[in-house]
Amino acid sequence: MSDQRIIAETLYDRLGGYNGISIFAGELLARMDIDPHMARFWQDSDDDLHVPEKQLVIDYLCSNSGGPLDLDGNGLPAVHADKKISEYDWSVFLRHTGAAMHALDIPQREREELAAFALALHDDYVMD
Repeated sequence: MSDQRIIAETLYDRLGGYNGISIFAGELLARMDIDPHMARFWQDSDDDLHVPEKQLVIDYLCSNSGGPLDLDGNGLPAVHADKKISEYDWSVFLRHTGAAMHALDIPQREREELAAFALALHDDYVMD
């Protein structure tokens, strides 16, 4: 009998790698961008600044989902430190995260892992 190894695919792989995560990040940011409640987070930026914001989200998700990307620096938590994100803001973000996953028909297993990942970030972002 040959030695068979089962290689577990990472969340990164199951989401479609960099391209799949990029699509998810775009869907999520597009939803938050048009939400009137979330407008305060975008009011001091122009459309050109959305590109680096999206790239930060993509890089952060790739790095933390088992992808080949290693982030230098503090990443997203540092960017959000001065945003004064409330519990309500966080709940709106989670609602948009769920809606983005649903719109992209992300399978249940991956939805659960993304949701757990997002929930684990709560204390790094919410300043209530």
